[in-house]
Amino acid sequence: MSKEAKVNLTLTDIGSVSESLGPLFSALRASWILSSQDTDVDTNGSRLSAQSDILDLRIYEDSGCSGIKCWVTDNKLPTRFNDDNPPANLVVSYDDISITLLLVAIADHLDFSSLRSLKISSCYGLEDYVLALFMNLIKLNTISISDNYGTFTNFFKVFQKQGSDTTSPSFPALRSVHLNNIDFDGSRAGRADDAVRTLITAFEDRKSSHPIRQLTISNCINFSEAHWKDLRASSISEDVDMEWDEYEDIRQYSDYDDYDYYDDHNDFDTFGYISD
Repeated sequence: MSKEAKVNLTLTDIGSVSESLGPLFSALRASWILSSQDTDVDTNGSRLSAQSDILDLRIYEDSGCSGIKCWVTDNKLPTRFNDDNPPANLVVSYDDISITLLLVAIADHLDFSSLRSLKISSCYGLEDYVLALFMNLIKLNTISISDNYGTFTNFFKVFQKQGSDTTSPSFPALRSVHLNNIDFDGSRAGRADDAVRTLITAFEDRKSSHPIRQLTISNCINFSEAHWKDLRASSISEDVDMEWDEYEDIRQYSDYDDYDYYDDHNDFDTFGYISD
């Protein structure tokens, strides 16, 4: 099967993950490799090594549609989260199946090692052990997080950990971080200031060895002009190209009285640390 082909899978029960998804992914990868062997040659006519790596991975979860999209061809990759041009080479949608099981199956039977871009839009939040699946990838340079405070905080927990050896941090190649539609106040406790301080500290800790070069913040709730000024006044502004869309939506505690969305997923004493 050509890598240009589009594959769409719909999963309906957890058994399909454990019993059949692995062999299916293995067969899909083998077909991509065979296709590459037939078509990949350099300018001198010599055959190039076959590649079937995932270059761009998108995780999306909401009440109506959940799944994973993968791009394996390198001629053009989508830039924005909601950009489906070109369409994904592999789409796996699911209902009531653990995102962790699905990601592990993909990692075991396809290949994350060349992943360049990870985009996460998950209204239910990804736990830190799920995000840790990506922490040692040496080509992952861009991460986009949308729609969930829990994923946001758990990412920074993993981001601040040591990498696979003592000489490199987690996410060693990461250079661009994009935050969209995230409530910086998270679980209704007035912690937006803590969130911004932790972001600054995390980036400052990477300045000398593996610096972040780009940060964009868009359509975020409880991120204010004062927070933006704190970012601009910090030492990371010397190295990080920062962009903010100047969107301000500051909400009071009462705004959340009927909105307990985050409470089932996060309980932080200080930003990024789970309370006892």
